[in-house]
Amino acid sequence: MPVKGFSDIYLDIRKKLLRFNRPPAMTSGTLVKESADITEKTLRCLWYDRELNLENLETSSRQQVQVFHPGEWNRGPGPDFIGAEIQINKKILRGDVEIHLSDRSWKTHGHDRDPAYNNVILHAYLHRTNTPARIQCQNKKTTASVCLADRLPNTYQTSDDYPFQSASGTGKCRQALSQNVLGSILRIAGDGRILLKAQKMISQKKQETMEDLLYKGLLEALGYHQNKKQMALLADRLPFAYIKKCGKRSKPLPAHDKHSLIEALLLGAAGFLEKPLPKYDKQTNQFLKKLIRLWKKFKPNAKALPPIQWTLHGIRPANAPIRRLSGLTHLLTKRLSSDSPFTLSPVLSPSAFVVPAKGYFARRSKWGGRPFHRPIALIGPARAQAIWVNAYLPLSVHLARQQHHIEQESKLHQIYSKLPLREHNSTARLMAHRLLGSESNRPFSLKKEYQQQALLQLFQDFCDIKPWACGHCALPKTVQAHFTDKN
Repeated sequence: MPVKGFSDIYLDIRKKLLRFNRPPAMTSGTLVKESADITEKTLRCLWYDRELNLENLETSSRQQVQVFHPGEWNRGPGPDFIGAEIQINKKILRGDVEIHLSDRSWKTHGHDRDPAYNNVILHAYLHRTNTPARIQCQNKKTTASVCLADRLPNTYQTSDDYPFQSASGTGKCRQALSQNVLGSILRIAGDGRILLKAQKMISQKKQETMEDLLYKGLLEALGYHQNKKQMALLADRLPFAYIKKCGKRSKPLPAHDKHSLIEALLLGAAGFLEKPLPKYDKQTNQFLKKLIRLWKKFKPNAKALPPIQWTLHGIRPANAPIRRLSGLTHLLTKRLSSDSPFTLSPVLSPSAFVVPAKGYFARRSKWGGRPFHRPIALIGPARAQAIWVNAYLPLSVHLARQQHHIEQESKLHQIYSKLPLREHNSTARLMAHRLLGSESNRPFSLKKEYQQQALLQLFQDFCDIKPWACGHCALPKTVQAHFTDKN
């Protein structure tokens, strides 16, 4: 029986899709930065996260534009963003914003005939054609437009974690693809997502080791979508190499003090250490004093940096970033007990990243806070699985292929294929509805982690939140053509 690993088939299908969906060639000089990864959805994400370079922004009529607020993500029909605030030639405007790849899309999408777009104050697009269409609303009001070419960041994140919602209704892929093809596409897309994650992580590698990449991946996975960027910033400010260096310097210290040192470094760099207060209990103040002492002794000799702006509102106490960093302390302490580099032997399962309720934060989510009724794991099985899937697995698959360890890749794939679905994702649920129809009448159940990963990748590559986008989707044609060619 042949040894099986991760399939590359989806990557081939994806390449065909991106070639099929690439916009018509623009005239010379109209788009300097061209990327197959840029979709309208990605462009909206960059606008929403303010990752575009908007300095010296001008309208098509050469009026100066300042963007004070990009607007709130619209989860229903109508413009992409509502409640934006901008300034054009010193005049403050508040209203909606619409994002397109092409300047002509305003008219081709029928926005000039739709009263829902009458409150649009800015139309932003990526590609400029020779003869820009006149931007006019249904009520005959003229809307300012800006070109975003040459304003993309060097790297940009995928849009998996954005708050996608849409009106109910299945996509045309549900009618066009057979049950067997649907099951097959989920398997190969689930594999493809892991391979794409590996490519992305390795592409960001500069001087970092595999351990550095794993460390950053662990932090980002512990941040959820609310604090993913903040955790990545923490990884940059406190590199794993520095933690490792301090760990070696502190070898004479007992093991529990080495653990405290790592916790002091993480919480100190994150900005979570604070002065002991009389209102705090004795345990809290003693622990704080110990960590502050270690932080002052071992903190990096870098210039003062602005504090990391953590998102704490709306996060369950058990998932507080300070608890996750305390959990990471246990993982790093265990890792630093071994001088060997990151290897595939032995292959770790998700349970290796579970951290039970230990230490001060076993029953707390903040300094001096009221203790929980019972101890709660610092990193539970669901979050440990997310760490394994998003950080450990992609790097391990890459290393297995790099070292030609076919059996090790097979072991990783076997674990991945059997993982139950532990954390549901709203984007995957929307994609499942479009791809498979009503939850009460589906050809097969969705109970595996690889299926959810597949749905997220398919949504990222093919789908959109706009109702009209389904009619232009290349998924059914591309997938059907692939499986027809194979038969």
